[in-house]
Amino acid sequence: MSFSNIYAKETAAYEKFDGRNLQEKGKSLFPPYIGIGQTVGNKNIPPGTAAGMDRDKKNNFGGSMIIKNTYLDIAENDLEYLEAVLKTGNTFYNQLAVQCQQIAEKFLKGYLERLLLEEDVSDLLRKNNMRKIAAKLNDINPELNLDIIGLSYLTDFYFDARYPSDNFHTVSKEEFEKCLAIMYDTVNKLKSMDL
Repeated sequence: MSFSNIYAKETAAYEKFDGRNLQEKGKSLFPPYIGIGQTVGNKNIPPGTAAGMDRDKKNNFGGSMIIKNTYLDIAENDLEYLEAVLKTGNTFYNQLAVQCQQIAEKFLKGYLERLLLEEDVSDLLRKNNMRKIAAKLNDINPELNLDIIGLSYLTDFYFDARYPSDNFHTVSKEEFEKCLAIMYDTVNKLKSMDL
């Protein structure tokens, strides 16, 4: 059976259901491998369906489909994604810990970029050194008191939980919860600042 035939059958089955009912039952809402404006057989996939969401509006799951090309907008989108994944009960702690690290790093870079418009921070933005970025932001606003030790802990998970090496580490639930707490501490402190 060809991909088109399989997909057409899945799409027909999907259209019989209201997507919210599937979501409540914990089933997948994503027909595979098809994008907006693509055609399956003789059928156009309309905007607003799982396979063809209208990118100018909210997606079917509450998140925005258009992400601006800034650290803060991407960080907000990543945070929304992580929170949605956590609601599913996902226990892939390595991936979740890496996501926490990425969110914290993007928020740090986004605030650094917005606060230091007159200073060249391109070197800090290119590197993955959250400690240096946090130290710079703490220098700008000492009341911020970003947890540099916690961010060092979080940084370790980017490589050690993601890539094979002598340092590869399987993240426990407790370690993930610590990563999550460090990430939220960082994000909440940064959001308390006026930009």
